[in-house]
Amino acid sequence: MKYIFFIAWLLIGLPGTAQNLKSFYVQTVHPDGLLYFVFPRKMPEAKNGKAVSRAPLQYDYTYLDASDSVTVLLTVVTGPVFKCDSLCIGFASGEQKKAAASPIYCKPVKHGWESRIRSRLHRNDWEQLYQAEQPFTFTLSSAESDLRLRFGDQPRKWPQIRTRFVRLQEVIRLNKEKN
Repeated sequence: MKYIFFIAWLLIGLPGTAQNLKSFYVQTVHPDGLLYFVFPRKMPEAKNGKAVSRAPLQYDYTYLDASDSVTVLLTVVTGPVFKCDSLCIGFASGEQKKAAASPIYCKPVKHGWESRIRSRLHRNDWEQLYQAEQPFTFTLSSAESDLRLRFGDQPRKWPQIRTRFVRLQEVIRLNKEKN
């Protein structure tokens, strides 16, 4: 009887896992290697009092395996105009790393201003983000204003998010070893 339940679990569970990864990222051939694009994800604001952001942070990653860096594109909605110039990554270990950020565009939307921002992370830092048992934070700031927007995944949702990224990073490592 246990054997039947195990087979049923495999038939139900495994296709769902594979499907989740297909809707999680896409891998394509590029002249310089394999290109990986992680579809946009949302991250809630880590509130320390009054919320500053009008919507969750949206972010996506692009990685070309011939490179040592990962491009992260972030979209944030704020009340006042927000021209981000710095991204601070708060690792679960307490370590913090800053990365330059550059605005792509800023446009008015129903609830304020939408800003699209580009930054680059070293591949090792990107991998380190998802190795930790606790979620990391993204803090966006601007030299022009006092706004500091801090975002982080909820600890209860972190294991599922982390598992997907760890699997993707393993796929990337395996494909790099083949070349």
